Amino acid sequence: MAEQLQKIRTVDEYHEVLERAGPNLVVFFFYSNWSLMSQEIEKELIPIQYELPDVNICKIDVDTNGEVSEAYSIRRMPTFVFIKQSKTLDRLSQPDIKTVNEYIDHFY
Repeated sequence: MAEQLQKIRTVDEYHEVLERAGPNLVVFFFYSNWSLMSQEIEKELIPIQYELPDVNICKIDVDTNGEVSEAYSIRRMPTFVFIKQSKTLDRLSQPDIKTVNEYIDHFY
């Protein structure tokens, strides 16, 4: 099982993920290292990524990747953005893992 989520470090990496995803669901997990809620929910995302390899869950640190974070007007951590075929389907701010799972199931 993967021990961590893919980390998006640059705008170019962000675009590459969207291009490679094709018709598959992409979930961007915007987080910050100082957010305890982000740290807790990340641990619960790793098994989901393993169970659903067609869903690409990527993490984006709002403190080091401001350009992508600003493009989505991220204000709270964690925030999830659900994308399919480069189109934003929905977003969640500060959800519990059950709600994140429900959204993934819905868009998967």
